[in-house]
Amino acid sequence: QDLEAAAHEPHPAAHPGYTRGGLPPLDNNDDRLVGSTRRSLVPPIILDYAARLKRRCLEGLGTERFKMARRSLIATMEANNEPDSVRSRMVDVLGLEWIGFLSMLDQLVHLEQRWGSIVIS
Repeated sequence: QDLEAAAHEPHPAAHPGYTRGGLPPLDNNDDRLVGSTRRSLVPPIILDYAARLKRRCLEGLGTERFKMARRSLIATMEANNEPDSVRSRMVDVLGLEWIGFLSMLDQLVHLEQRWGSIVIS
């Protein structure tokens, strides 16, 4: 009878907050996770991907244009502008010749917002 009852109960992993070893789940948005602690939570593949994106942007845009475009993209996104207005603003900043870098810049900003500024600093 106990086996029959157990068969109808959900697996412990189905419960919210379940982790192996009984430790609480990590919250990567926790402000207490800073510096090397937070960096150690960033998967190596994310660090590698961010480094490659940044390198490509720096090689194509140069340091000053990269920094200016990144700051402008962040400010435009924080203003909750529509995607068309973000692109339009970035055309003004980058010019049509370099607007192709917008996709890579957008990915870098997303990674920074998700994993913290340590990813691309």
